[in-house]
Amino acid sequence: MAKKSRSLAEIAGGVRQSTFELYYQPIVSLAVERAPSLKVLMRWRHPDRGLLLPAAFRKGFAEPRIHAAFGLHMLDGVFDDLALFHEQGLPLDRVAINMTGSGLRSRVVLDRFFELSSRTGIPPTASASRSRRAR
Repeated sequence: MAKKSRSLAEIAGGVRQSTFELYYQPIVSLAVERAPSLKVLMRWRHPDRGLLLPAAFRKGFAEPRIHAAFGLHMLDGVFDDLALFHEQGLPLDRVAINMTGSGLRSRVVLDRFFELSSRTGIPPTASASRSRRAR
């Protein structure tokens, strides 16, 4: 129990200190000529252990406040980046945001999604949110 508490506290600290980063994986269609799409992935730049994959912080998905913070952090970063990509003239077809099913159903996350869409002018149809179970 103490180990789990320390782990959750460390993850929560990482969220507060913005050590979670977004990485973009390109998705290119070879069959149809169109702008590339992107898949958004989250990684943790841990101060002692380096760059960590989601398996290292999956315990955070079980804690509702940390889980919501992950979703909000991801949305804020994605919309900031999409606005920058648009300013730079980078054409994109879609952006796939990997979130857990409960993250996609969160009222706070959904409200932020539509607020960011409205504020940036990036239509909701530019993203393709995919539900993924936290493993």
